[in-house]
Amino acid sequence: MVNTIPRLVVIEDDEDVLDMLVLHLSQYNLEVISFIDPDTAAQYIFRNASSIDGILSDLNLHPSTGIDFLKKTRSISSTIPFYIMSGNISTEEKEAALSLDVSGILDKITMLTQFERIIESLRSTVPLKQTGN
Repeated sequence: MVNTIPRLVVIEDDEDVLDMLVLHLSQYNLEVISFIDPDTAAQYIFRNASSIDGILSDLNLHPSTGIDFLKKTRSISSTIPFYIMSGNISTEEKEAALSLDVSGILDKITMLTQFERIIESLRSTVPLKQTGN
């Protein structure tokens, strides 16, 4: 049976913030796979790229950054929608993310209100994967 629930990978190195995100996202009928460690998340993405519908990553990951993680992810798959969240992103970081084809940059202060748009976008990709388009 093909999974019809969007699968979202979330990477956030602050465990309290990660718990809040997972709790909030669970109300949208998503399969949320969460990681504190970007290396573990990258391994998961490498093994499961074809079944992942989106990635949401914090910009400030320890010991690297969300930009570094985006680069690593793009080397695995250039088609998975990738969103970066940050409370304070510089112009240089924003330009770097855009040059790597980031799907969106979310302000942590207002991102909870932006989730519905993102989730609808993820849901629209699930039927395409089922038909092989």
